[in-house]
Amino acid sequence: MDNLKDEIDKGNLGEEFVNNLAYKTYLKYWCYPGPCDEFGDRKEIVDLMILFRDTCLLISVKNYEFNGKYDRYFRNTLEKATSQLYGAERKLYGQRDIFIRHPDRPEERFEKEKHPHIIRLIVNLGEMVRFYPFHTETNTGGYVTVMDKEAFVKLIGELDTIPDLIEYLNSREKLLAGKSAYLLPGPEDDFDVDTANQFFSRDPDADPTIIPRLILSGTEADLLAHYLRNERKFSTQLTDSTASGVYLDLNGGWDGFIAEEKVKQKKAADKFSYFIDKLVENELLRAEPDWAKDMSLDLLSLNRFERRILGKSFLGFVQDNAEKGPDYMARRYQKIGNTAFLFLWLHKSRAIPQYLPRFLEIAAAAHLIHDGYQPSKLLTIGTSGFMQGFYFYYLPEIQFPSAYEQDILTDCKTLGWFTDMKKFEYTESEHPKT
Repeated sequence: MDNLKDEIDKGNLGEEFVNNLAYKTYLKYWCYPGPCDEFGDRKEIVDLMILFRDTCLLISVKNYEFNGKYDRYFRNTLEKATSQLYGAERKLYGQRDIFIRHPDRPEERFEKEKHPHIIRLIVNLGEMVRFYPFHTETNTGGYVTVMDKEAFVKLIGELDTIPDLIEYLNSREKLLAGKSAYLLPGPEDDFDVDTANQFFSRDPDADPTIIPRLILSGTEADLLAHYLRNERKFSTQLTDSTASGVYLDLNGGWDGFIAEEKVKQKKAADKFSYFIDKLVENELLRAEPDWAKDMSLDLLSLNRFERRILGKSFLGFVQDNAEKGPDYMARRYQKIGNTAFLFLWLHKSRAIPQYLPRFLEIAAAAHLIHDGYQPSKLLTIGTSGFMQGFYFYYLPEIQFPSAYEQDILTDCKTLGWFTDMKKFEYTESEHPKT
């Protein structure tokens, strides 16, 4: 009985560890710890679920101690976790509607039609494991990513936006799917004879001409460094489809990567990007309009580099205008991909609550008309003084009737807009040069 209690306690500690990391990194709003089938058996579906855009990320956490026997350890961790993920997927994507609960919200239907892209992830918290498979499969052949504790910590510490994380996991899956792939995260001198014998006894009859074999010496963080150094791709050494077997020593790659001056400069430059994270967390997710969540999704769909561009631009815009007088207003319009961003600065005496919604509407529509409706949507972020409060406007659809368009153009003429426009080009490198 005591052993069972110890296992439950360890499991709960493991889930709490992963949940806290996910909350801190990806914002709690999209994280569902231990979601249950609220109107069914009320059993926990999976340890952690993250829902974002079209993706459902299912995470199973195992916290068994490693006793030196790899086959037993993998049965207690990978097989059980894979079974949990398979059961979670079957339940969530079955015929019956499943209702789940977020810690901060009432029950809601799991909208399976909105999340067709499934990522399955096992996080092993056991230590002293000197090799483990990069992935496993569910009963129906669904790919399951496998990581240890250290790997998970460093991964979401570096890829701290959901778009960056998803991009890496998809690239990793593309690299490893269909291969017999193992990671050897420990130092070479710690790979003793018993460990070697257990390693070579796995898949003894595997034919590398049928299932290619890939062995990487190093940690998941070393593999991540390899990916980031290679412009977010894996090198041809790893992606060569003609090779039946690949061994690559990546040891020390992560430590060398984070010590590089250009990486340190990137980290420093990325500080501007966290303005966007905080704006969503502290302002938009607390706003009342229904569209605030959609606007939050659009902002958090930007990767870390794109958030840096936007945050740096907005903060510079505010700094340029914060000391202007009561008759002054300023606008800045820019695009990232197919999304337009409009920044507004108004003296607080002009940000009159009863007139502000109409002013925001005119400004948003005017810039889209002037830009020939090129963007697919527009997000407006406004402020007064040096960020003395924020106001937002969101246009997910941007085509206007001709009569409305004419009214907007008339308003622009009255306001004197688009008579003395200043265009500037802005270049930002992900890795700034000294």
